[in-house]
Amino acid sequence: MTRRDYDKEQWLQLYTEALTELERAKMAGRIGNAREAIVKRVAKLQEIPRLHSEERQAIEDALRSL
Repeated sequence: MTRRDYDKEQWLQLYTEALTELERAKMAGRIGNAREAIVKRVAKLQEIPRLHSEERQAIEDALRSL
């Protein structure tokens, strides 16, 4: 199995925390945190000249599942 370039990005950690949150009271906050981090990462990716198609696809998938 290969390691993804974006495994250590904050958005992925927050997304995982949102998906695994069991307490309803905390769930909305975790989802909000994940969405905010994703928006920031998308903005950052637009500034980086390299192609990040795998991460961009993962972000699209994450947003759909949130």
